[in-house]
Amino acid sequence: MIAFQFPALLWLAPLAAAPLLLHLLGRTTPPPQDFPTTRFLPETPVPVRGRHTWQDIPLMLLRCLLLLILLLLAAGPHRQAEGGGKAVDALPEGHAVLLDASPSLSGTQGQLRPQLAALKDGHTAYWLVGAEASQTEAPETWGWGWESALGLPQAIRQAGQWLAQFAPSRRTLHLFTDLQAADWGGELGKVPPGTRIVFHLPEKPVRENCAILQVSALAADQGRLRIQARCRNWGREPALREALLETGGQVARASLLLPPNGEATASFLVEAPEDTRGTLRLTPQDDFPFDDQRLFWARPAPPCPLAILLPDDRADRELARELEFFCLPALTAEPPGGASPFLLHPMGTSGCPFAQWDAMSAVLLLGSAERLPPEELLRLRNYVEEGGTLLSVPGNAPLVGWRRLQAAGLAPRGEAKESTRQTGLGEIPDGSPLARLFPPQDASDLHLFPIRRSLHPQVAHEDAQVLLATLEGAPALVRRPLGKGQCLLFTFGFHGAASDFAITKAFLPTLRELLEQSLEGRPQILQVPCGQSPPAPRPSLTGKASPPEYSTREPGLFQEGGQLVEVIPPPGESIPQYLPQEEVRRRLLPASPGETSLPGAHATAGSRPFLLPGAALLFLLLLGESLLLLRHRHRGLPPD
Repeated sequence: MIAFQFPALLWLAPLAAAPLLLHLLGRTTPPPQDFPTTRFLPETPVPVRGRHTWQDIPLMLLRCLLLLILLLLAAGPHRQAEGGGKAVDALPEGHAVLLDASPSLSGTQGQLRPQLAALKDGHTAYWLVGAEASQTEAPETWGWGWESALGLPQAIRQAGQWLAQFAPSRRTLHLFTDLQAADWGGELGKVPPGTRIVFHLPEKPVRENCAILQVSALAADQGRLRIQARCRNWGREPALREALLETGGQVARASLLLPPNGEATASFLVEAPEDTRGTLRLTPQDDFPFDDQRLFWARPAPPCPLAILLPDDRADRELARELEFFCLPALTAEPPGGASPFLLHPMGTSGCPFAQWDAMSAVLLLGSAERLPPEELLRLRNYVEEGGTLLSVPGNAPLVGWRRLQAAGLAPRGEAKESTRQTGLGEIPDGSPLARLFPPQDASDLHLFPIRRSLHPQVAHEDAQVLLATLEGAPALVRRPLGKGQCLLFTFGFHGAASDFAITKAFLPTLRELLEQSLEGRPQILQVPCGQSPPAPRPSLTGKASPPEYSTREPGLFQEGGQLVEVIPPPGESIPQYLPQEEVRRRLLPASPGETSLPGAHATAGSRPFLLPGAALLFLLLLGESLLLLRHRHRGLPPD
């Protein structure tokens, strides 16, 4: 059976007779002309062009048929299953329901419940997206079976697989969501072609919200903790809140006056609790209670483990003692009011095969690069590519160590030569992280100590960045990104034979700033927003990576090995940004040539369009008209 997607266009079919109408209207009878020589001849009733009339009829019919075919193709003809629309209507229809359980929709499920009840039938599947059902008025108690998904991409992928079993015109995706940009910001899967998307939107409340942004614990004196909480007011009016802290049986309060669209910090000094879990609340709560409470680890962040590789060869024993004397105290020095941020693991180069690089935040090669075998340097390269940090300082053979680092792909390409000409450090290049530590107006001995022995490597701008340079413009400190990590390479040593850098006041802050800047993206207390998949752990030396044992469905505190984890409310929930329906629909629908924005333009079940046969027939009609026109011109007849 033949059906049409746009049957209303068939009412224009009489326009196909336009060529015939134009022919009839254009017929004219020539006026009679009297000639003197024919005045006495009898009249003969013979039409002037009557013998040519039969040659115009096929041309007019072709033109009428051409217009008719164009109208039929515009109406969208397709072959339908036997029984017409009744057979299509008899096919089962699938409804996939996605309920957004993010905190921004807390308290609004009551508005959506009647719409959910209207969809309950035998061909409906339900997915709960985001947090636990207990945070969304417990929809599992409504009598339906819910599938749970951590995020929208996973839920849409599962719903699309379930809808694929139904006919293209019998698929419907129902979205119960507020279209928040924080939920729809990632790359989403596509629903099957022909799926109808229906939005069920709750009323969006006015944003007058106060939230806890961050809570951190710092070690203070006499075994106490200093707990600081950053809070923000997203509203347009000042807000008065009380911060209530509970940890280890202790309760403390602090009043906060939050300026409009501004921040304020609450600080507490408490005894270090035996129970390291803490809770901070803002009272009174507002219309968005999910970000008025924060669970946090009430203890300082564990120090970052650093591997310190020192040369253990007999010829370098004096160098190792000197580096250990200056570098290790600088890294373990306690800052004012706190403990050292680093936990050092010194070892000799002979112990490298037994080292667990994946457990280290950074690896420092102090005069030991020239003593490491190639296989250990390749292991270090894999460690850096996976996100580690390597800091290398030359030893007694700086050129040999540089070439070994180049062979392993850790140092930038290019020629390098060794220089014994005394020099010093020049101005800090633009873009260096040390520029904010040593501004030009502040007096510092960073540029006063002598450098007696150094390397002069050729560093391409696209391969690495120069963070420090000598007075001659040669690189003194090079940063080379590699995979997810980076290499920090000094071209002069920290021992007396190479330079006096280790005995300056700039030594400790320079070393600390470089390490802290390289470790900023990997905090020791990992914060994961609710609903977000936990980060994949790095594989161990055996190549295996065990999956995380904690869940991100709701806020909580976890310990994964030596890693502390805080599952926190999604930051974007405090001040949501909404997407238009057209944007969300564009992200969900597959981009295919057959897609159209006209309503009702989707193909029906069991249909086969006539686009290819119609185009072939149209081509034949145009070819026939061209041949007839050529025939007319050959005979010298004017075509109608």
